[in-house]
Order: sequence, then structure tokens, then C-alpha cells
Amino acid sequence: MSQFVVVVHDVGQCPEPQSEPDRALSYFRSWWEAGGWTDEPIYLAAVPGVMGDKERGILIDHCRGTNARVCLHGWDHKRGKLGHGDLSAALAVFPDARTVCPPYFEYDDGTYEAMASLGLRVIFGGLNGEHHQHGTMPTRVGADGSIMHYSAMPWLYAHSYRMVGAVRNAADLSYPLVVNVHHRWDAVSLSGVARLREALAGRIVALEET
Repeated sequence: MSQFVVVVHDVGQCPEPQSEPDRALSYFRSWWEAGGWTDEPIYLAAVPGVMGDKERGILIDHCRGTNARVCLHGWDHKRGKLGHGDLSAALAVFPDARTVCPPYFEYDDGTYEAMASLGLRVIFGGLNGEHHQHGTMPTRVGADGSIMHYSAMPWLYAHSYRMVGAVRNAADLSYPLVVNVHHRWDAVSLSGVARLREALAGRIVALEET
């Protein structure tokens, strides 16, 4: 049976406008409840630069009370190659984070160098041929090969309701596939979140992050 890693993008941002903070993480919490998530080991790609201290604390407490874990989604979700400045600032807010998901999948060798210096060992990357040239299988990247790169798949990079069939019909592979969930996009149909979670039931895994 195929396994999946679930990465939830843009935690801390409103559905619209994206630049506005999700006050008290009210939208995120409605998304979580709509999906019926409980103790699944999913990665919450957070944007600390748009969050206040209250929202940051709510997210930290949420992860402590569940099996979710924070993933660094840059600092303020601005365009540009993700580098040391944004990563170090985000890590100062969420020091337990060990994974990275670059905003807009904009990253390069400088990102890997910054990650290695900060002790970050897993990157959830973009689409092969568009955002990188590492292939679709998990592979080691960076000058010393210390970073594990997981590629996105086009059929697992959409609204939740659109990925249900892809999850159910996924081939049985020797490595987990990454399901990239833009939780802001689900505002148009929160009912699709529960359907996706049901399709993923018993097949969500966490990664070795060290």
C-alpha cells in the first residue's frame, strides 16, 4: 500500500487576501476540524512573518497537543530564492522545526547550504523539470549530501477534493509521496478536506528528520 507525507501550506495566512494574518488561527482551526484530523503526523508549513505572537503560540500548542509538526515555509511568503536570513528568522520562532517547504518552490544550492548550516535536513521541493532537476524520487542534495529532497507531484498539488482520487489510485512505491495541501485553497470546499483525510487514513507517515 502506498504511503504519503502530508504538507499543509500557508499556515498563518488567510484564504484571501493572502497577505492578511489568520487571526487566532481561526481559519486553520476550522480547516483542521472540517477534515477531522486528530493525531496524524502531518507537516504544517507555517509563515511566521505574517503571524503575531498569539498565533505562533497557538500553533506551537496545537502541535504539542497533536502529532503535527511545524515545517518552515520561509519567513513572509515573499518571492525569491529561500536563503539563510529567512530560514534563520523562522527557526528562531519555531526552534523545533526540522523541515523546509520553500514558498512558491523557489530555492537553489544556497538554500541547501543555509539548511545544512542550521541543522535542517529535509526539504519538500517542487515539481521536477519546473522547480528542480532532481527527479521524482527522494534524493540527497547539497554540497555534502546532507539534505533529503522530496519532490512534489502534479497530481498531488491541488485542492483537497481534487486529490482524493489520486491518493486512492496511487501506485505502490518503495518511498512515500508528498501530498501538498494548500489549506487556503480549500476555503471554497472545506468538505473536501474530510474526503482527503479518509482516503489517506492509515497511510500517512512521518520522515526521519535528522
